[in-house]
Amino acid sequence: LLVLPDGRVGFIDFGIVGRISPVTWTAMEALLASLAVGDYNTMARALATIGACSEDADFDAFARDLQSFSSGLESLNSSLVVTADPSAGLNGMAASVEVDQAQVNRLLLDLVGIAERHGIRFPREFGLFVKQLLYFDRYTRILAPELRVFDDARVNWRAPGSSPSSGVDGG
Repeated sequence: LLVLPDGRVGFIDFGIVGRISPVTWTAMEALLASLAVGDYNTMARALATIGACSEDADFDAFARDLQSFSSGLESLNSSLVVTADPSAGLNGMAASVEVDQAQVNRLLLDLVGIAERHGIRFPREFGLFVKQLLYFDRYTRILAPELRVFDDARVNWRAPGSSPSSGVDGG
């Protein structure tokens, strides 16, 4: 993950290489913005725009399922475990995040149910983007656990040159 001199973010991953189309990028902007404010209807519509589900999906039901899943995710029990790391020399420490695996399993089953009910399928370019976000989230939690990227006013989720409007119909 690189921040380029002009402010764009560059992803380097030789396992998955591709381009994100302008339509998909705009929908991802809307998805990220809706995640930050808990706007589940816009999330559902953004997912439809990127091709994750049908454009004629029941967006109200989909939004309710997304909200329920999000609530479960937010209530996930986790803890930061800091241990001595002898391989890091004197005063070396290692940190990891542990979660309740039973809760994770229930959430994954809930996610499968949501996918089945709404016919969710993710395009390849969405997988590229999500994979990079998960890497970024993992390193942020370890290196700057107090940082809340989605709530940080300094972070601009829009593509360079795009307007503030999401381009995804929220109503």
